[in-house]
Amino acid sequence: MAEVALASESPLWEPLAAWEPLVSRVLEAALAHARRRAVARAPDGIVGEGPVAVEISVLLTDDPGMRVLNARWRGKDRPTNVLAFPLLPPEEAQRALLDAGAVPPLLGDVVLAHETIAREASALGLAFADHLAHLLVHGCLHLLGYDHDREEEAEAMEEMESVILGGLGIACPDRSPHGAAPGRAERPLADAARLPLPAARASEAPAARPDAPIAHAPAVAAGGAGAGRFELGVGPAGGRR
Repeated sequence: MAEVALASESPLWEPLAAWEPLVSRVLEAALAHARRRAVARAPDGIVGEGPVAVEISVLLTDDPGMRVLNARWRGKDRPTNVLAFPLLPPEEAQRALLDAGAVPPLLGDVVLAHETIAREASALGLAFADHLAHLLVHGCLHLLGYDHDREEEAEAMEEMESVILGGLGIACPDRSPHGAAPGRAERPLADAARLPLPAARASEAPAARPDAPIAHAPAVAAGGAGAGRFELGVGPAGGRR
């Protein structure tokens, strides 16, 4: 279901090929769950019969690279853990889950920063790969139009993350990658977010290995003229903090 274009701009993620199975498995799980949810809510006759495929670009970067993106697209001059750059409005992204097109639509880009993820995983007592999986799921859901600006949205997103991660054999942490919704206690990972359209397709630890415990566990396209696209090394559509 997922065509993943995986790229890296930091040696912390080398060898890049070692991360491909984890990234693909997590995104496949997230999209499969989101499609089941979309199908259950779709009006009769809307769901296509053929296989559905979508494309997601994933850029693995480091804190300096993420800081540039976060400053450019969110006005926050510091690194964050994950940024999501949706290319489609939420309704179109949800429609892409229901019917097969001739060409798989590009949902957008997810960007992840190695050092921040490592620091957070250490602080939470999590394996690096498990925390990375959580942030990949979180970013993927942002590309599909899910957000956590309101209490009910945050709860729905957290429930989906918990189910998806559970299916991968990963216990969902008590605190979500996104910031606290109104009326909630602040979460320690308060920096993940979805950048509004149009947007770019969007601790100090040694490099982690993808074989760390996750049970079973694109090059990002260069800048184009289309809404939501961004140059490689530039902005996302939703980051934390």
